Amino acid sequence: MLTHLLFFLSSLVFTQYHPQEWGSITSLLTPTGIQVTSNGIVYASTSGGLLQFDPTAEKFSSIKMEEGLVYLDLSTIEVDSKDRLWLGGSYPNGYLQVYDPDKGMVRKITHLDIAQISKIQIGEDIAFAVYEGATSSDIGILEFTLDSDRLPIYKDYFNHFSSGAPITDIWDLDILLDSIFVTTDVGIFAGNYKVDNLKSDTGWKKIFTGTSAKQFLPGIEPLIIFDSSILKRENNFWIEYYDFPSEYPYYCEKKIDGDYVECAIDLDCSDYPDPDDPNKKLNLGFCGQKLIRAEQEGGVVKLLFDKWYYELENGELTFS
Repeated sequence: MLTHLLFFLSSLVFTQYHPQEWGSITSLLTPTGIQVTSNGIVYASTSGGLLQFDPTAEKFSSIKMEEGLVYLDLSTIEVDSKDRLWLGGSYPNGYLQVYDPDKGMVRKITHLDIAQISKIQIGEDIAFAVYEGATSSDIGILEFTLDSDRLPIYKDYFNHFSSGAPITDIWDLDILLDSIFVTTDVGIFAGNYKVDNLKSDTGWKKIFTGTSAKQFLPGIEPLIIFDSSILKRENNFWIEYYDFPSEYPYYCEKKIDGDYVECAIDLDCSDYPDPDDPNKKLNLGFCGQKLIRAEQEGGVVKLLFDKWYYELENGELTFS
């Protein structure tokens, strides 16, 4: 459901505003995250605050400092069991704000001296968030306990997942039962937050050693999502579940003369011959697709990329 909403939310914004107002809402046009509360209202985090959409009234509205937010450049959003919105701040202010649509701001944590919060997961009695510090090596997971009103209280941080290569990116964070899963640029790590000592790398188990995983979908049949393929766990091995280039060719990130250019590797795009000048090269960005979001619902895997939207069931493409 959320992947569908991300796909068309930005384009719907344009229908709600007069062209003369577009300059003032530019920062609201690109959602960084999206959630739906139990009453069906859609909320998106953006670089200019919260964007609210009422599907019944077909109306957009913005939530900014006038409504109680203390920082508007938001990198992620999560909704809790009480329909409150947990908002992670983008660089340079890694604030955590909890906004109640009925009451306004109900909790803000601004003292952690971090640059960004990029992912939030809320459990039954605990919450975690990905944080980034001032340097590329300062990256890890924040732990929060929940008070009697299920609002966050900062407790600890974890940043020693491995004694091997240093981690410079955390792409995904997931909770399943008592386990936490962290997808990084050096592999996927799992730990039991009730039993293991997550302050030490000995408390983490590396369940995948590859360097290009973008998202992990835990469950009875877990999946690893890449920009070009999906792996599934079978008989203690990771095997191919789906290969995207076999269905659609790869294209460069940027267009030339209004059309996308087919490619095989990044060099095809970053060093593309200029059709107007054989002595020049053009940089058309990366080759392939960029994963925006993946989720699994009722056995259907839904994936939103920068150029395509897919639905898969039992390893077969059912919609694109």
